[in-house]
Amino acid sequence: MLIGGNYTLPIKDHLASQSREEKSIFDLGCGTGAWYDGLSLQHSWLYIDEYDLGQQTWPQSSLNAGLLVLISLLWTSGITDYPSLIEEFSRVTKPGGFLQLQEWDFFVVNDNKKRLDGTESWFGRWCEALRHGLSIRGAGVNAAEGLDGMITEKGFESVQQQDVWMPIGPCFPKDTTDGMRLNLVGEFMRENVKAFIKGGRTIVGSGMDPDEYNQLAYEATKEVQVVSLPMYLRLHCVTARKQ
Repeated sequence: MLIGGNYTLPIKDHLASQSREEKSIFDLGCGTGAWYDGLSLQHSWLYIDEYDLGQQTWPQSSLNAGLLVLISLLWTSGITDYPSLIEEFSRVTKPGGFLQLQEWDFFVVNDNKKRLDGTESWFGRWCEALRHGLSIRGAGVNAAEGLDGMITEKGFESVQQQDVWMPIGPCFPKDTTDGMRLNLVGEFMRENVKAFIKGGRTIVGSGMDPDEYNQLAYEATKEVQVVSLPMYLRLHCVTARKQ
């Protein structure tokens, strides 16, 4: 919704220019498959495959066929060598095809886009603990900041970067179309963040006293639920074309 649809404008224009013969699109990090479902309804002539970190089988046949568009969403938490992942993306994308990456930097910011640390926000403290826990496991928590450079080095061009600010909670005026739209996004994000906190004990609570973690999770969830202060997550969205 915040990037104008299921994909950025260059990909939208690219799909519109294609003949209606079967083309391959790959959704990497598909989660519930919502993006897949939406795109299937829009472009029934596309062949769309999907894969998520929880799956055991890598759809090699789809990747070897060459991809028109490859979408990757939120893989930094589970990848230790992100540049090698980009290199593989380059291998399987057709010349002239598109790559779209969307990654979170694991920070939370206020309405002035200033980073909230653990002294200002319980959820900010929870995010700090998340970054620490992921770093211990070798995850590429800083990969989002350097996506454009990594893509350029791996054979992509026409790189476009967009920062998407995702509100947590419905904290916008309810009497404007834009406010109502952002409130829908905020409500959706609030529920996702609460579920994220609930499931984060293994990583965030690693090495932490159980009572300390319980308080952190409780206070962070309460802060997000009541929207006691405006908060945003920044999604780094990068689109590029294969040379």
